[in-house]
Amino acid sequence: KAFLYQRVTLATQVLVWEDVLKNFNFEKLFSLITDGIEVEKKNMDSFYIKHDDAPKVIITSNYVLNGQGDSQERRRHEIQFKRFFHKNYKPIEFFGHNLFDDWDDRQWQLFDNFMVFAVHRYLRNGLQQPVNINLQYKKLLQNVPEEIYIWYKDNIKPVTIYKLSELSKELKLSFEEHSKADNRVLMTWFKHCSAFLGQELSKETRRDGVYFQVSVKMM
Repeated sequence: KAFLYQRVTLATQVLVWEDVLKNFNFEKLFSLITDGIEVEKKNMDSFYIKHDDAPKVIITSNYVLNGQGDSQERRRHEIQFKRFFHKNYKPIEFFGHNLFDDWDDRQWQLFDNFMVFAVHRYLRNGLQQPVNINLQYKKLLQNVPEEIYIWYKDNIKPVTIYKLSELSKELKLSFEEHSKADNRVLMTWFKHCSAFLGQELSKETRRDGVYFQVSVKMM
């Protein structure tokens, strides 16, 4: 949108993207996160908020964000939440009341106390890296079909040299749903799998086709 940030003011502290889709392009927020934000409003002059004063970005999603590398990682602080409530188990069944709407003064006091406690911990200890269980695996599965990863893990061994076209035939016979995947797609899948497993993949183009092998990364 041309005026996406027109509701942003100098007092805005947080921008929230809620329930973003699987293919959300995180790179579009790079400059906002590291440089600041240019605010354009209809029929008014634009103004710039520098990085130190710019609002922070929060993204919520049922998917992990795509993208790898230092440029991505240094702009993220990812927190994975375990699924606790669902359609058959709602907050009212756990707490005895709905969140926020059914709160009395005591509940709001407890909420305020917890928020102050969280701020105190942050100011004392700084940003802490959470333990995200299976987050990297979920990232892998956004780039590689799970059945391909399982096949790769069971069949591709370090140091052995493989011919890509032969593996392509084998995979297409084993997984009919991926019969249209070309060699470029397969190689991309294999690179993601090898990186997840802590391996290095190297390929070589010969007269009769493309060959590759993987090796364990040295620490």
